[in-house]
Amino acid sequence: GMIKPNLTLDQFMTHMEPENYNQRGLFVSQIDYVLYNMGPRNEENATKEEKVRRAIEILTRHFDVVSLGDHELFTDIINKITGWTPFKKKASNIFDGDLNYSYAELQKIKDLTEANGDVAFIDAV
Repeated sequence: GMIKPNLTLDQFMTHMEPENYNQRGLFVSQIDYVLYNMGPRNEENATKEEKVRRAIEILTRHFDVVSLGDHELFTDIINKITGWTPFKKKASNIFDGDLNYSYAELQKIKDLTEANGDVAFIDAV
C-alpha cells in the first residue's frame, strides 16, 4: 500500500489517535493542512466541531474557489474563460500499485478521520 515500508497501519496513523492530537505524523489530513499547514498540529486541543468551523471560515475568507473533484473540467473552464494556454503538470501524487486493506484497517482510518474532523470538513465544503 501507500504506507511507508516496514510500518504497520497503527504506526502510520498513530498521530491521528485522540491522545496524540498535537503530534505531527507521516501525512497531513485535509483539515489539518488547511488549519495548520506544516506547523504544529492542534496545540489548543480544539474539538472537531471547532476545527471544522475554523477551516470553513478560512476557506470563506481566503479562497474564492474551492474545487472538489473533476479538476480537469475545472481547468478546461478556467482556460477557456481566461484564454490561458493549458500546460501539462507532472503528476507527483500518484501510486500505481494495489492497495489492500482489511475491513478493520479501513474502519480504523474512517473512525480516526471522523474523530479528527476530516469527514465533517469535507461534507461542509
